[in-house]
Amino acid sequence: MKLRILASILSVLTFSAQAAAPGHYSVTSLGSLVGLDMNNHGQVAGYTFASGSQQAAIYNGGTVSAISGTTGISFANGINDAGQISGNFGDYAERGFLYSSGSLTAIAGFEAYGIDNQGSVAGIASHPTQFGGYTTTSSLYANGQMTDVSLGGQFMRTIGISKGGTMYGFGNPPDSGAMNPYTYRNGVLTNYANVLGESAIIAAANDHNQLLGTDVASLSHFIYSNGVVEYLPSGIGYDSINNAGWAVGGLQDLTDYSFLKGLLLVDGVSYDLNSLIDPASGWNITSASVINENNQILAQGCNANGCGSLLLSPLTVGSPAGSPLGGPVAAVPEPETYGMMLLGLAAIGAAARRRRKQAAK
Repeated sequence: MKLRILASILSVLTFSAQAAAPGHYSVTSLGSLVGLDMNNHGQVAGYTFASGSQQAAIYNGGTVSAISGTTGISFANGINDAGQISGNFGDYAERGFLYSSGSLTAIAGFEAYGIDNQGSVAGIASHPTQFGGYTTTSSLYANGQMTDVSLGGQFMRTIGISKGGTMYGFGNPPDSGAMNPYTYRNGVLTNYANVLGESAIIAAANDHNQLLGTDVASLSHFIYSNGVVEYLPSGIGYDSINNAGWAVGGLQDLTDYSFLKGLLLVDGVSYDLNSLIDPASGWNITSASVINENNQILAQGCNANGCGSLLLSPLTVGSPAGSPLGGPVAAVPEPETYGMMLLGLAAIGAAARRRRKQAAK
């Protein structure tokens, strides 16, 4: 009887994991571009060394194009669905810019870290003090105006902004050296120190208040969703989450912190991205940094010719002729998925034992 119950539970758990599995992906090399961000059209912003120096550039439909007007060292770290691009340039890439409709606008005293679909650029603004020092604020640049955001201390750091307008980062409150995680959306600043801890850093956010990040004190990565914080197994971290809750990241070797493989998290199940691409492509996906609302993934990988940025695009049933693979697959879940299943079995077994004891009384 016990064996039949356990077999039934395992079959349900296995079916559930497979039913939620994503489909296969095609792999496209971005050539000379080092990709940093991607919009929902599969356009990728980043930088290239094709001209001999680091220059902000964009990948669009198979072509890598440099962004004109960026002098010195430059890179693009944000692109929205309208094709507007944010980034930094200068001798030390210390000046922000907004590139829109072929025109570049320099933003003095500002470092850009991303752009939302309304064209607001998120970043850091520096403000000199009367004693010769300076304070920094997380700031939004929109329509030529700057809005500063602060927790009240002298330091704020912006990590990024979602396409829907959720800015996130960390900073210190008044008279405190602790760095508190925050989000800022629609004029509302939220301090997450009481939920995530004072040493947490938010690394990504979607528009449904799902957060990814790291607890610096314990070096643990976490996912925050629906008021619950879930800490991830050692070495696993996720860097981007879309509005469907799909997240991408990687598994690291904790001895040298090199990336071993890219991961895709769907409905609580983590998949090795290498199991979702055609092995004949020759690519080994080592990490993934961005996922958009169409489930396209900006990843990093290596083949026999070297390493570079990759665009992974979903293939579905009825995908175009010549696509190497199509349709949903039962991809191989990562070890932590099986760990969750075993914990579930243990909990079910404990509940059954409690019921038997109660019935015997």
